[in-house]
Amino acid sequence: MRAAFLIGHGGNEVVAVGERPAPRRSPGEILIRMKAATVNRVDLYMRDSGAGITHTLPQIMGVDGAGVIVEADSAALIGRRVTLYPGIVCGSCEFCKRGEPVLCAKMSLLGE
Repeated sequence: MRAAFLIGHGGNEVVAVGERPAPRRSPGEILIRMKAATVNRVDLYMRDSGAGITHTLPQIMGVDGAGVIVEADSAALIGRRVTLYPGIVCGSCEFCKRGEPVLCAKMSLLGE
């Protein structure tokens, strides 16, 4: 798949565009064919240093995006258009339990 990705830390010189291996879906996940993606502050932070966030290089950019589901556990989901929310929450901390997942104590981000 064609993607913008980081090959190091620094300025725009560490951003490359080219072919990357397609992601593989695990059970309970969906696979999306991206139609549009954005570069947001998280992407820029990862480009600059990524200090304090566990990640490996090269890393594909585009935390936010929209696309179409191409693989899922349920065939009924295939073909649906979706937008991505990059936060992965635990569902069990005090914030998740009271309906405030954006405050999740264990939140991680897609691609992290």
